[in-house]
Amino acid sequence: ETAGGAAAGNMAIYSTPSGAWSVPAIGVDGADSWVTALSVLPGGDVLVGGYFNLAGGPPAASTARYSPASGAWSSTGSVTGVEVYTFASLSSGGVITGGYFTAIGGVAGRNIARFNVSTSSWSALAGYGMDVSSSGLTRLSNGGLIVAG
Repeated sequence: ETAGGAAAGNMAIYSTPSGAWSVPAIGVDGADSWVTALSVLPGGDVLVGGYFNLAGGPPAASTARYSPASGAWSSTGSVTGVEVYTFASLSSGGVITGGYFTAIGGVAGRNIARFNVSTSSWSALAGYGMDVSSSGLTRLSNGGLIVAG
């Protein structure tokens, strides 16, 4: 995988002002790995989701936090199941995560869960989630969510 001619570990950064590509020193990796979801967090870090088991070197099962400022990766807890498909940022700064999983960050959450940015912890949504994978999320102007599966 390449971006702008440079090897890219499933993720690259494009500068719209300069038109130049750059890649993190170490991206996400693992057998048959890919990134399907990105969300900019308050403070500038990026929540990265998909299907992978390494992020920047350390183990990270399908979710990780990336700092573009420092190039550092940190784990956000592992996903039990298959993968993360989508994110929706909340006005509170949290992120709703959808995908195909039974638990995330050690919390039971069937195919949908909430990431608390300030504590880097996960919580389940009311009702234990969805019976089908959550493949699309969007936040409504009234604060609600549309969840597609």
